[in-house]
Amino acid sequence: GYNKISYIPLNKNVGIATAQNIGIKHFICKKFDYIIFSDQDSVASEGLISELLFVFESLANNNIKVAALGPLPINRVTAKPYITSTNIKEIFSKGKICDNYSLYEMYSIISSFSIIKLDSFELVGTLEDNLFIDGVDDEWGWRAFYKGGLRSFIVYELTFSHFQGSDNNVIYKK
Repeated sequence: GYNKISYIPLNKNVGIATAQNIGIKHFICKKFDYIIFSDQDSVASEGLISELLFVFESLANNNIKVAALGPLPINRVTAKPYITSTNIKEIFSKGKICDNYSLYEMYSIISSFSIIKLDSFELVGTLEDNLFIDGVDDEWGWRAFYKGGLRSFIVYELTFSHFQGSDNNVIYKK
């Protein structure tokens, strides 16, 4: 119920990185294992979180160090995926790494519905406050890879509806 909700008022726009860092530190102090981010313009399907946890744990059980794992964001207007081909490192077909799922290894993924193990922040550090909003997800994903050897993935079969600002032209076709 609502008694498990923590509300931390910031009383001003401190930027997404700082706001998320406050949440990250809160959940680290509460000794949570994972954090899942969500934007106000994102809508998840039922069961999405449990499926993401299953894939995350499957990767970890196969000794893959995961930075962030997320579903495929689908543009609410065009109904096409928000993935640029330049951001894909490798495409793993269904079953190659995780049964029943195709994975796109990415240089970075958008934060909405991404799941991150909280101990990753101890290894890599939190989000870069000075970036405010643009590039926050990218910078952390790159740092996680180069500093900690952690990898980021999109699960192609898991999707969510998203509306990303005014740029609806960045699309990757499988």
